[in-house]
Amino acid sequence: MAGAPDAAGGRPVTVWARPAGATGPWSRHATATTAPVQAPPTEPAGTWPPAGAERMAVDYPRLAANGHHYGLAFRAVSALWRRDGEVFAELALSPAESATADSYTLHPALFDAALHSALLAEEPGERPREPRAPLACTGLTVYATGATAARAVVRRLGEDEFRVTLTDPVGRPLAAVESMVTRAIPTAATARAETYRLTWRPAAPVHDASTEHELLDVARLAAALPADATPPERVRELLTAVLEAVREWTSDARPGRLTVLTHNATGDDPDLAEAAVAGLVRSAQSEHPDRIVLVDRGGVPASPGDLETAPGDLETALRSGEPQVRVRDGLILAPRLILTDPPTTEPPARTPRERCSSPAARVRSERASRGIWSPNAGYGTCC
Repeated sequence: MAGAPDAAGGRPVTVWARPAGATGPWSRHATATTAPVQAPPTEPAGTWPPAGAERMAVDYPRLAANGHHYGLAFRAVSALWRRDGEVFAELALSPAESATADSYTLHPALFDAALHSALLAEEPGERPREPRAPLACTGLTVYATGATAARAVVRRLGEDEFRVTLTDPVGRPLAAVESMVTRAIPTAATARAETYRLTWRPAAPVHDASTEHELLDVARLAAALPADATPPERVRELLTAVLEAVREWTSDARPGRLTVLTHNATGDDPDLAEAAVAGLVRSAQSEHPDRIVLVDRGGVPASPGDLETAPGDLETALRSGEPQVRVRDGLILAPRLILTDPPTTEPPARTPRERCSSPAARVRSERASRGIWSPNAGYGTCC
């Protein structure tokens, strides 16, 4: 925001910002005063690079290792020298950034490269410091616009203060900063990683939650499977049937919600096929919010007639408004994450017998017992 000009033509300027789409208050990030530009200096350009200046390597990976990460657009320092308390740098924008240079009074990548050339000019291990950022910029003057290349001279005025001069490749003035003060970027203390675990809390009913629904009872689907179906076959058949039903439901604009009823899909000893169905449904819920409810019952063997024995449980579950609930002993429980203490000891080492109980070890053992062996298959002895 720019204010009204004063008698000398200067205007107060403030820069405010807030996250896109936010409705909260604006934060002030910078203040400045603009003034009519003065005539550019007429000092003749000297030799370049200046006599006695020491050539330095342009090493952006070293800056990254010290906490200063510059993307390709901002890696505009192409050559570097230093002499006493001065740094001399040649700057050039990438072709992609050069194409937009006319849109800026002074391209930010070109200006930033002039500022961080002083960091590049430090010897490895010299003045180890925390990352720093500009704090106050005084006496900024721009004499020409649209520059894509420049020569920069950075003179140190103090521990954290510099003067910056920019000229074009033939020495004509581009911009100057009388004083640039930097400050250290605060580094947040390394916080202890928080560890969470899942728990189930009683869910309170929501007064305006709708109970209109269409039921998909996984127990009925499971009862239709062959009695001799193996666990993998049972998982595959139930997932296929539920996926087909969910796709059919979400492809229509039906009223209410699809209620998927599982049995013992949660808990310390879940039914693996039902748990796989619950995972599939939770993924579908993320793509179709408020259209699917997952209800898990447990405590007794699964039966297609579960709902008839406790019809109130399902209505209470739907009135909770939760996308996923667990019904245990008449209580409607919703999943919540709570903080827990992190482990304080290393996990115990697995014994040879435990290692041999892994699926891969059992395959190796079975193959060996059948006389099947391939030296190139990557199998090894176990126990």
